[in-house]
Formats: sequence, structure tokens, C-alpha cells
Amino acid sequence: MTQSATIPQDLLDGLASGLSGGLSAAIRARGDAKAWVDSLAEAVERTAITDIARAMVEAQSLVRAADELGDKLPRARARRAMAQTLAYSNRFDDAIAHLQEAVRFAEQADDPLEAARAHMTTLHALARRGQLGEAVVAGERALRGFDAAGERVLSARAHINLGVVHRMRDEPRLAITHFNIAVNALDEQPILLAQLQSNRAEAMLDVHDFAGAELAFEAALKTFESLGMTRAQAIVRGNIADLMGRQGRVEKALRFFEIARRSFSEADAPGDLARLWIEQAEVLLAIGMPAEAGEACDQALPILRARALTQETGRALITLARARIEQGQAASAREVIAEAAAIYVSLGHTTGLARMRSLSSRVAAACGDHASALALALEAAELFRDRPVDAASARRDAAHELICLGRVTEGELQIAMALEATESFGIAPLLADLLVLRARARADAGRLSEAARDLSGAVDQIERVRGALPEHRFRSAFLGSRAGVYSRAATAFLDAPDGGRERAFSFVERAKGRSLQDLAHRESDAAPAHVAPDSAEQAMLAELSQLRGEIGALYARTERAGPDGPRVDSGWSASVGERERRARTLEGRLASTSQLGLIFSSPVSIDEIQRRLSHDSVLVEYFEEQGELSAFVISKISAVVRRKFAKLSDVSIHVDAMAFQIERAVVRGLPDTPSGQRLLRDAERTLQALHRAVLAPLAHDLVEKRRVIFVPHGPLFRVPFHALVDCEGIAAVERFECVTSPSSTVACGLAGRRGAAGGTLVVGVSDPAIPRAEHEAACVAGLVPGARILLGQEATVTRVLAAAQGCSAIHFATHARFVRASPSASGIRLADGWLTAWNIAELRLRGAEVVLSGCDTGKSEIATGEEIMGLTRAFLTAGASSLVLSHWRLNDAFAEKIFAVMYQKKYHDSPTPTVGWSGALRAAQLEFRGRGLHPAAWAPLFEIGPA
Repeated sequence: MTQSATIPQDLLDGLASGLSGGLSAAIRARGDAKAWVDSLAEAVERTAITDIARAMVEAQSLVRAADELGDKLPRARARRAMAQTLAYSNRFDDAIAHLQEAVRFAEQADDPLEAARAHMTTLHALARRGQLGEAVVAGERALRGFDAAGERVLSARAHINLGVVHRMRDEPRLAITHFNIAVNALDEQPILLAQLQSNRAEAMLDVHDFAGAELAFEAALKTFESLGMTRAQAIVRGNIADLMGRQGRVEKALRFFEIARRSFSEADAPGDLARLWIEQAEVLLAIGMPAEAGEACDQALPILRARALTQETGRALITLARARIEQGQAASAREVIAEAAAIYVSLGHTTGLARMRSLSSRVAAACGDHASALALALEAAELFRDRPVDAASARRDAAHELICLGRVTEGELQIAMALEATESFGIAPLLADLLVLRARARADAGRLSEAARDLSGAVDQIERVRGALPEHRFRSAFLGSRAGVYSRAATAFLDAPDGGRERAFSFVERAKGRSLQDLAHRESDAAPAHVAPDSAEQAMLAELSQLRGEIGALYARTERAGPDGPRVDSGWSASVGERERRARTLEGRLASTSQLGLIFSSPVSIDEIQRRLSHDSVLVEYFEEQGELSAFVISKISAVVRRKFAKLSDVSIHVDAMAFQIERAVVRGLPDTPSGQRLLRDAERTLQALHRAVLAPLAHDLVEKRRVIFVPHGPLFRVPFHALVDCEGIAAVERFECVTSPSSTVACGLAGRRGAAGGTLVVGVSDPAIPRAEHEAACVAGLVPGARILLGQEATVTRVLAAAQGCSAIHFATHARFVRASPSASGIRLADGWLTAWNIAELRLRGAEVVLSGCDTGKSEIATGEEIMGLTRAFLTAGASSLVLSHWRLNDAFAEKIFAVMYQKKYHDSPTPTVGWSGALRAAQLEFRGRGLHPAAWAPLFEIGPA
């Protein structure tokens, strides 16, 4: 009589009515009051899981009926059901009072088993209220009662519950002891054994027994999968994700989090979902995404507080404080730390208090109080004595403060202790940080070769994580503050007594656009392996598509807003910002379970570049050394390093001045008047200043070169190298062809892309801002043999996407936009809407050469790691082998003339129609520069192309 289906209807009606008299009479009439009260109590407990209000009415009815019956055991059992219902309502004081009565009635009835059951329920209520010491006492009483009654399975349950409470008390080793005892009693209880293994794994995780925890989680997951227990599977997958995150295996953590998240719904499992958000937030922090981590904490905290999940609330506050610290919000972090500290003090939770010391150390460091930061970090390390990874992290912080205080030898000692404790765990982010710190200490002591080796090791650890992350946004974020490690490693090898030019170059290349490097080496016509999306992915893809459409529509409102951004109200900004945030979240979630698993390809070597270059070509790759500009200059027969020839801050000033002069001329319409000549002289002065800074120091290396491939760094991505003017008034384009590339590896990869055999597609769409675009397109089509042309209303998104597949070259004469806040929303306008970077990246261009005649088509957002975001990235991702783009807004009339000359040179005036775009573009630029035009008119176009 344990299922509601076996309970007579009159008893169920009496239970639901809330009237005790009828229920007690019905129970007496059927006899065996204890058995019927047991059945009704179980029915109440089941109802409490889904309908707490109804369960409360039923529990009150059952307690009154049991009291009217007068027998002690029914009264004890009814009160236990009532306590369970009250606990579900978070009324723990009332629950504990009813359980005390239940114990008293059970003892009066001389039934130690029922008393033990009441003690077990008391443990749950006390633990939920945070009275962990009293919960242990209640659990031990329950255990003694079960042991005395010979209830082997119930004893195992008591050990499990005691283990959970000891873990909550920050006593994981005691918890493991209880769990190990329980394992032996549950051979025939697969569900309970799986739950035990999951709890046991979490305790092992607390003491950093990562291997043991992983085995236990996998055993639990296997059981839950075999039994089809979806929610239990999701909980274990979330725990595995937490394990992976603590080990620095962040790519696998993201995958498991996403799989778990799809199993929870906000309505059915808000507490589980909130816990998952916090654990995922910790991984986002490890990647370097504090804003996203903070958002997750803000979302989870109200749910955790409402459900009185005290320990989880403390963990959420710790994570939020870390996010605030990393965002530079020290004052806000202090408030959060104080709230978390109050929780852990009340619980007597040693590890939680250690985390408070560690966080307070970081706040002090952020405020420049190195002495306090050091003391707090050392206190945290001591409190973490049983948690080697956490202790190593605290020692890392202590070492940093010691080095800042000039106590380098002591700092090295802390690093050595941290490395000894950490190396066996292989936690890449922490190992990288420790090696960077030791390199700093060794460099300060003049041990340059040792410092170089440490920095090389740090880069290897960073690459382990960065190369496995599933999406460029995660990769860029993870690089974050670690980006400087690459340039420091390059400098260390260049400075080391035994030299290391090749190694130094590899570090410079590894820091530049690594996601693009992978794409450049992918076959131009290779599509990712198709994996059919599941229902959850289909829903997310549909939502993402809708969001992208809404973002595009909102940005379309700002088409006439000008180059300085949209002139819009705060409501527009909030609407766009919310949609962009949701789109980024969905993109990350979808990438987390991607089957592609891209791993970074090896960067190109100096020898490989030299084999690729012709005798009259040279490649110049700029990089930063301690705030100054340096460059590798590589030709067919030599490779040299020109070091620290300009301050990057000065270069940025020159670039801004140049951009101001160009924009000034564009706004005034490039006047052919005396004022126009003044504008030309002002622009040439800024171009000369830039030449002195970035080209003059390399002049000897560029003599008698026909073609120069420039790989920019930082502000140099905005520089029109071909327009720079030397002290003799000669522009670089007069001396050689200029090509740019995001990295040397990309330049070599583009050279290996197979060109499609198809013809040329020309697309032209005019609008009031560019009324001659269709005329330009018709002119271009007339110069290209066999070109297909789509003009005006014919140039729809669908037609252009279909026609672009398989073309050898594509020319777009359309309005374009660059959206700095959301580069993937950048696009080119067609007859019926925008062809965005999202759409373009999904094309398969198979090595096509692409010309974008539109304003700002070459503008990009340069993310950390020099990942280029915008139309450039989209077309290279799609498989283009070269791009002709614009640095700034094109003048409609001049653009038509320049392209007419460029296509005439390429297809008609050269000995062969296969002359490169850089040669044809140079010929056009030379012709218009020779007419004395302002560089704003003749110099906006540049090529991103192969080596």
C-alpha cells in the first residue's frame, strides 16, 4: 500500500478535504491505522514535489487525523510527512519542530527505526538551514538507529547524507570516508549507487583528486544513461564540466555545460540551472570573459537566494567578486566579498574563508597596496593546505606581490612551491602564469636564457588551451592579458646570448590572427562536415537567425548617420545591445558543442616564407617590443630584425593625424581649389611623418624590390602603406607594389588556395549616397571578358549568393557599412537587403578574387590576438584568395575612374590577363597620383593578398 492508486478513494478525498474527522473515521473503518497512515504520508510527500499548496492541506489533514487516532506511530509518521512538506516550502523551523515531535512519538512507541527515519529527515532540514553541526548529530543518531535495526540500505543512505553534510562543512575527507562505506552496501541499488558516486566525485573534486573524481562521475553518468534518467544525467554532466574547468580543460568544460544546460528548463529546474550558471561563470573567468561571468552570476543569485541555497550563494558571490575585480571594479568587489564572507563565517567554512583572503589580496593589489596583498595571499595559501591547486594559485599571487616589492628571491621560492604542487595536475592557465612570473624574476636577475625558456613554456601552455577553444571569441578572450607573453618571448629570444631569431619569429606569428591562419590553410572549397542539429540546436539556430535579422534591421536605420556612428536614442542602443548580447551567447553555446574541434595549425617559418617569395619581393612583419615597434624583414635570401625603431604611442598619434586629414578632405568633397591644395599639403605632412616612423627605418631593406607584403601590428592595420611619402616626396607606391596580410601564415595560406575556374560576377546597386555604383559596375563588366552582371533590382541577396558560388572573381559596387560594435553585422547592401558578414562567411568562394568597391570595406575591429573582425574576415573565411578593399569612404566619381583604369591595366594593357591585383591597382594609383590628386581620392584602395 505505497502507491496512491491502491489507496481507496474515500481516504484520498478525506486527505484532500482538510477535514480530519472524516479521514480518521475512514482509517478506523479499514483497520491497520499505521499502514494506511504510511501510505497517505507517502502520497503527501509525492504531492509536495509538484504541488506544495495542495500538499500542505493534505499534510495538515493527515496530522489531525493521526492525532485523533491516538496511536504514537501514526502520529510520528504524519509529522514526518508534514515536516517534509514544510521543508519544501523553506519553513525549516516549523519542519524541525514537527520532527522533534515525531522523534518523541516514535521513542514513546519504542520504534527506533521510525525515530531514525525522523532523525534523517531532521538532518535534511538542519542542513538546508545551515545548521551543519546539528545536522551531523541528527545523521549519526539516524545511522545508529538503522544499524541497530539491521537496515543495511538505510544505513548506506545515512552514510551518504552524512557525507554530503561533511562536505558542506568543508570536511571533504570525512565525506569521502562515509561515501566509501556506503558503496559496499549498494550493490543492488543502481540508482542510489549512481547518486552516491556523483556525491563521492564532488568530494574528491574538493581535495583535487581529479582522476578519481572523473572515474566516479563517469560511473554515475553511465548508470543514469542506462536508466534514461535525463535530469540526473544533466546534473552529472554539469559536475563533469566543473571538473574540467578546474583542470583548465576549458573547451571540454564548455561542451559539457552546454549539453547539461539543454537538459534543464528554467521552469522545471531553476535551482539546478542557477548552479550550472555559476560553475560556467567560473570557466568564463578562466577564459577571460569577466563581463559574461558577471552576467551569469547576476542571473543566478536571485534564484539561489530564493531557494535558500546558502553554499551555492556563497560560491556565486565569490565568482561575482572575481568578475568585478577583473573588470577593475575594486570597490564593488569589496561589497560582494563582505556579503560572501558573512555566509562562510556563519558556516565556519575554512575554504570559503580562504577564498575571501585570496579575493581580498587581489583587491589590495589592484589598489596598489602590495604589502597587504602579500599578507592576504600567504594567509590564503596556508588555509588552502589541503587543496594544492588553490594553494598554488594563492602562492602565484604572493609571488607577484613579492616581485613587485623587489623581493625577487622570495618570489621565486613561492613560484617553485606552486609549480611543484601544480605540475602533476597539468593545469595549463595556472602553469602559464607561474612560468611568466618566473621569467620576470629571472630576467630581472639577468638570467636571460632561462627567462626565454620559461616564456616559451608559458606560450606552449597558453596555446594548449587557446588552440582547443571552439570559437574565435573564446580564443581572443583567453589570450586577453596574456597577449604580451608572445612579444615578451620574442624579445627574450632576441636578447638571449645564444640568439633565437627563428624562435622569436614563431612567437610573433603565433600571436597574430590564429583563427584566420587556420582558415587560410583550409582548402578553399572545403565545407565543414555536416552534423544534423538536434531539436535544441535547431531552436537556437532559429533564434540566432531571427536576432541577426533584427540587428541588421536596427542598424539599417542608421545608414545615413555618417562615419562617426549612428545618431540614435538610448532606446535604440539598448535594443541593439540586448540583441547583440543574446546573439553572442547563442553563438558561443552553439560553438561549444561544435564537432569541428579546430586545432591551431603551425605558423609558417622563415624558411617557408623564403621559399614562397620571388627574388624581387620582401615581407615586412611588424611586432611590438616593450611599447616600441620592431619588424622582421624577410626576402628570398635574407631575414633580418630591425628593432625598436619607433614608439607605438607616437605611431598611433601619427595614424590618428593621418586619418583626420583624410576624413577632412572627404567631408569637403576633395575640392580642386587653393583650399584643396592646402588639404593636400597637410595630408602629405602626416603621411611623411608616418613614413619616417614605420618605413624609413627599413628603407635599406626595401631597395630595388618590386613587391612588398606588409603584416601590420596594432595601429598599423589602419595605415595605407602605399600612400606613405618619403623625405623626397616620393610615395611608396612609386617604388613598389604594396600588399597587406593579417599574418605571414595567412599570406602563405592564401597563395595556396586554388582558384575556381568560373567567370567573373559584377554586382552593382546604386543608392542616393552612391548614385554611380551601377554605372561603375557596367563599366567594369564591359572590361572583363565574359563577365556576368547583376544590376539594381536584379541584385537580390538570393541571386547574388547563388551566382557567387564558383566564380573566379567578384566585383561589388554597392553601399557598405562597418559596425564596430558588432562587426558581424557589417555588410554590403543589395537590392532587397544587406549581405552581412554572417551570410558571407557561409559562402564557398573556392579561391575567388574579390573586389569591394564600397565605403570602409577594409575597416575591421582588431580583437585581442589581432583577430580581424568584419568583412575582411568574412570573405577570407568564405575562401577568397585576395581582397581589394577601402581604408575609408570612397568618392563615387573617383572610384569609377580608378576601377576603370585598374581593370583596363589588368585585362587589356598587360602582356597577360593574369597580372595580379596589386600590379593593376598600383598602375591605377600611379596614374591618379600623377595628376596631383589628394590621397583621399587615389589611395583608399588596398589589397589583402598572398605572398
